[in-house]
Amino acid sequence: ANMVLFVIDGKQGLTEADFHYAKWIRKTRTSSNSNDEIVILVNKTEGQLTQSMEETLEECDRLGFGEAIPISAAHGDGVADIVTAISKTYSNFEDKQKNYSKNQIEERAVQLAIVGRPNVGKSSLLNAILDQDRAMTGPMPGLTRDAVEVKWAWKDRPVCLVDTAGIRRPNSRNAAIKSGEELETMAVNAALKAIDLAQVVVLVVDGTEGLLRRGELSIASIVQREGRALVIAANKADLTGICADEYREGVAEQVSKLIPDLGEPPVVPTCSLNGYGVDELMDTVLNAHDRWRNRVPTALLNQWLKRVERIHPPPREVTGGNGRGKGSF
Repeated sequence: ANMVLFVIDGKQGLTEADFHYAKWIRKTRTSSNSNDEIVILVNKTEGQLTQSMEETLEECDRLGFGEAIPISAAHGDGVADIVTAISKTYSNFEDKQKNYSKNQIEERAVQLAIVGRPNVGKSSLLNAILDQDRAMTGPMPGLTRDAVEVKWAWKDRPVCLVDTAGIRRPNSRNAAIKSGEELETMAVNAALKAIDLAQVVVLVVDGTEGLLRRGELSIASIVQREGRALVIAANKADLTGICADEYREGVAEQVSKLIPDLGEPPVVPTCSLNGYGVDELMDTVLNAHDRWRNRVPTALLNQWLKRVERIHPPPREVTGGNGRGKGSF
């Protein structure tokens, strides 16, 4: 946390538990070198302050977190003082974010996961990216049963790359489970966990099949739901019979029509057998990672929200003949 609101019961006064948690907070801040702000809020101090309430406020100084703020959550007293304290801390937080150097960001490894249906060339693409045979490949689908993690660097940027097992459609997975293939469940769970831990997810699709399959659309939806950056690797570009740019545009058009909520994720034609498109793919991944980490300033976000409200104003409240509100939509 960047800020901690430590709430005290103003009627009960300081207790042993309050001192215990104050000590714990100080210890936690020291061990983590945290610079978070600690604000003491003395609740249930509505109306005129009594002598016992004033004594509690003075006693809070012993906690070592500065002057306490008297509030009443039930009556809304002291809310303005809380907002002032939060605004000050948030302003300092934004200043620190602006000064956060690019080198500090680049020191952290990019968490990258490669996902897709079985036999679309995920492991071959991993080998092409690393320029070495790290994963087993072959024409038989399902050779990769567990997530393979590789730590390396691309253009001096540390990357943690995870190759996953192919994710089949739910109906196919359920059929495999019923037939006793427990490895199917374990492999899919490992792939889903890799998506959850990733920052950027590369969805590999097979260009020889023409249209995107429902399984690939399902995976893309999972990536979107998890809030990860998505890059589509349109693999087997050498077998499509069309130029790379036309292949790229075709895949992008399908994604735009079938999953419009995704926006326009970058599409990179690749060929895992000869390494075509690998450089562009990794540059696109790093760019997607940097955009994914980019923080939108509050003022800019508020401006965008106002424009959206002007274009799509919220529905007005629906009222009945008696003038009383029946409900809002």
